[in-house]
Amino acid sequence: TTPRIMSLLPSATEIVGGLGLEGHLVGVSHECDVAPTADRLRAVLEAGCERVTTSDIDPHALPQGEIDRRVKEALKTGGDGALYGVDAAAVARAAPTVLLTQTLCGVCAPATSAVEAVLTAADVAPVVAN
Repeated sequence: TTPRIMSLLPSATEIVGGLGLEGHLVGVSHECDVAPTADRLRAVLEAGCERVTTSDIDPHALPQGEIDRRVKEALKTGGDGALYGVDAAAVARAAPTVLLTQTLCGVCAPATSAVEAVLTAADVAPVVAN
């Protein structure tokens, strides 16, 4: 079957595009901006690929010190999954069969527990590659 790839990491999205598989992307994070070029990712998004994550921290609008303060505060008050939201409805619409993510760092991508909860809520069971 044709893979339906969801990437929660910008670097993984770039790899998917570098392999010529960007047409298989059905979901990407809010931070993904190339696959492997901005124009190719824009075309994928226009074709229906979902943005599946959100963040209240905009690195383009805030100075480094403020970003650092907000990250530390979010991790202190909300735990490992506090930095990113994962849209269960978008994940359900995307219906991925493959999910590219990582489990090492709650600052780099949505926390594993948040991703697992959304997959359950969206009633999808992709192969997860960390």
